Amino acid sequence: MSAAELTITPRYGEALLWAEQIHRDQRRKGKPIPYISHLIGVSALVWEDGGTEDQAIAALLHDAIEDAGQSHASIAERFDSAVADIVLDCTDTNGTPVGGEKEPWLLRKTRYIASLEHKPEASLLVTAAQWFTAPGTSNRLVVHKVCPRGMVGRLSGVSDESRLVRPLRLDLALQPAHREKGAVP
Repeated sequence: MSAAELTITPRYGEALLWAEQIHRDQRRKGKPIPYISHLIGVSALVWEDGGTEDQAIAALLHDAIEDAGQSHASIAERFDSAVADIVLDCTDTNGTPVGGEKEPWLLRKTRYIASLEHKPEASLLVTAAQWFTAPGTSNRLVVHKVCPRGMVGRLSGVSDESRLVRPLRLDLALQPAHREKGAVP
């Protein structure tokens, strides 16, 4: 898609407003920063990498199911099933109720990473942007798992990807061809 083809419709503004409403009282973990800042950052990365409006909307709503008590149906009703499908693909919980206890982080993330090879490309772009904006270098593993090589540089602003060699090695270990051969660089 060319830059000339990227358009914003009122749906995007509606999604931004709804994301602010459903996450209004949430803050970034351990910080006083409103959670909406993360959602806007993810959406911005999706736009900047040539994502569609549906992907940018899904980026704004990517935590709506696991952290704001929404469902696939409530998202589809407002924005359509394509957006709701992407949001569901970005969800790593099994319908934890708002305020309820989530499964342990490592279990959720390990299961989620294992599911990536079955996700459609539309969802992978949002996942990569979502994980790239999360704190911690371990999240770069997921970015390398889901992104074509050139996209990582665009998401990170890093022209020298050699600083991300360790995650690349971990990524290779996760790829089926390397698992079967037992080859890890």
